Amino acid sequence: ADGLVRDAGGSVKAAVVMGKMGVPSDEAFRLLETAGGSVRRALGASEAAGTTRETRVNLEIEADNGR
Repeated sequence: ADGLVRDAGGSVKAAVVMGKMGVPSDEAFRLLETAGGSVRRALGASEAAGTTRETRVNLEIEADNGR
């Protein structure tokens, strides 16, 4: 998860979209912008647009946050 956050310039939201959708950071930011900053809507918008990839990434953000 650290690598995704780093690749997303420190944006956890973009890292989540990148990991879940298997898209690069520029696409993740575009999806988030289109979705008004909502990760849930960005993930749905990506699925509706057919840009999803069959990629599974286990993001352990809670572990990264010391929980």
